[in-house]
Amino acid sequence: MHAGTTARSPRATIEVAVLIAGAAQSLYKRADGALFVAGVPGQPYALRVRNLTGSWIEVITSVDGRNTLKDERADQHANGGFAVPACGFYDFTGFRLDDGTVREFVFGSPGRLERTVAVQAAGSTANVGVFGFAAYCDREYRPYFGSLN
Repeated sequence: MHAGTTARSPRATIEVAVLIAGAAQSLYKRADGALFVAGVPGQPYALRVRNLTGSWIEVITSVDGRNTLKDERADQHANGGFAVPACGFYDFTGFRLDDGTVREFVFGSPGRLERTVAVQAAGSTANVGVFGFAAYCDREYRPYFGSLN
């Protein structure tokens, strides 16, 4: 079943889309409610994360179980994220290898799972084809004007 071109987090903190050549792709809903995108093997893609809040947020993204900013095992508590401004967005285009090098995201072939980044790094196909997102809101600064006594 077609589910639009974007998905929102449960608390409406972020909205995500999968882009191919800059265009948001159709999302489909499986019987269990999970969303998926029909990728074309060999086609590069990007993940767009839009901040729906009025303050900065930190976004941690993963592809195939790998943190996109450090190309290491994804862990929402141990990995740092990327700061996205209020009502802004950022396009994650690949795994960041260092400050100047990004290895683009490319859809793989289901029959060639053993060649994916996740399998080569972790030896498992458990997270192949999975996009992960975590968003942490900036604490709102509220100056205190009361007595310190």
